[in-house]
Amino acid sequence: MRILVSVCAALLALAVGFEVYSSQYPPTALIDFVQSRPLLQKLAWAVIIVAPFVMLAAALWESALLDQQRKANEVWETRFRGVRKAADELEDSQMDVDRAANYLERSDPENAMSLLQQRQGKARRDDREAAPDRTALHRVAELPGRPRKESRRSQGGRSQ
Repeated sequence: MRILVSVCAALLALAVGFEVYSSQYPPTALIDFVQSRPLLQKLAWAVIIVAPFVMLAAALWESALLDQQRKANEVWETRFRGVRKAADELEDSQMDVDRAANYLERSDPENAMSLLQQRQGKARRDDREAAPDRTALHRVAELPGRPRKESRRSQGGRSQ
């Protein structure tokens, strides 16, 4: 941007110099012409001559400010990129902790024991409900004339 403004300022100065040099009047005659005018016209000519140079200087100043802001933005961008990376790493580690907590929650020994006890209780209730049928079978097995089988308990753990 500075180069563009510098080139424009140089071209403006060359154009003014060319006009003054190529005109039929000598430069002192132009100065006398402006000074012979009333005060308001003198001010108007001063603005006409000075305004482009002031605008070019203002453009250079704004360009310098924009460069400073750009550099500051780059610094902030770098810092925020680092913060984002750290936040992503923390998020990943938090996800790992959550997965571990879920695993521990699912593999809780107290839960497993309570589920096992519930199954055992259900199996015992089912056995109690089916018990009358077993007693009838035992009665049939104990009918006279049928040989009675000895259980392992009655054998005292002896092997055959």
